[in-house]
Amino acid sequence: MKDPRQLLQEILIGSCGLKAEEISVNASLVGELGIDSIDLLDIIYGIEKEYGVPLSLAAFFDALKAESGAAPFEVDGKVTPEGFEVLRRRFSAYPQEKFPKELFFNQIPVLFTVETLARIVEDSVLKKP
Repeated sequence: MKDPRQLLQEILIGSCGLKAEEISVNASLVGELGIDSIDLLDIIYGIEKEYGVPLSLAAFFDALKAESGAAPFEVDGKVTPEGFEVLRRRFSAYPQEKFPKELFFNQIPVLFTVETLARIVEDSVLKKP
């Protein structure tokens, strides 16, 4: 089975028109690589096609909320301090100095790097029975 990082690089080159030298595991998909929502759908489709199972970002977001425990992850769409702690743990590959001071729930994909997306694939796709 193909390594998710290798697969992501192939998809970013083939579907998103990037060059191999532009892609690093710590590159922000949105900020540094210029990935938009349509590109993200192409990436998810490529992952699902390769591994033969759906990649559920909704399940990933539900897991984020569950990790915050009794404390709310977000209030009125805005990520709480407890939610930020969960994000910092889950997105440890994202440069901490670039973490936004405020973040709305629907903005979480700006934190995706090649590495964090590879980890999501490993956690949600490759660990399936």
